[in-house]
Amino acid sequence: MSGKRSVWFGGAMALAVLAVTILVGGATVLAKRALAEERPLVLAQAGADYHLFKVISAKDDIVIGLSTDEATALGRGAVLDVLAQRLADHGQITVWQFATRKAADGQLELAALRRVAIMKSEAIRIEPYKAALRVVPPTT
Repeated sequence: MSGKRSVWFGGAMALAVLAVTILVGGATVLAKRALAEERPLVLAQAGADYHLFKVISAKDDIVIGLSTDEATALGRGAVLDVLAQRLADHGQITVWQFATRKAADGQLELAALRRVAIMKSEAIRIEPYKAALRVVPPTT
């Protein structure tokens, strides 16, 4: 019986090694493809940089954005600090929510979706967000 057990164990090990090899090889191909297709942050609105943040709440998390002009209007300093201080002082802030969509050329992009209000009581954490996709600011 130990002979059968040894053959089964050897076969299982060979399958495991094969599976790991396929997974690692596949991950390497995917990583190379992602690096090859990486596009820089492109802003459709001339001269407007967008500061993106992920707002985490107990219910969900969303990506929001502020233009440089909006951030400057909130106050002076690091945009994250100014945003957090404004939220703490006023209890809420209205910003653009960004979401992934497919562009006309078939590429994915991160585009302004709608204006949303973030409540101080709902936001657990706000962190900078670096988009790997083309960023399309609001048109209005």
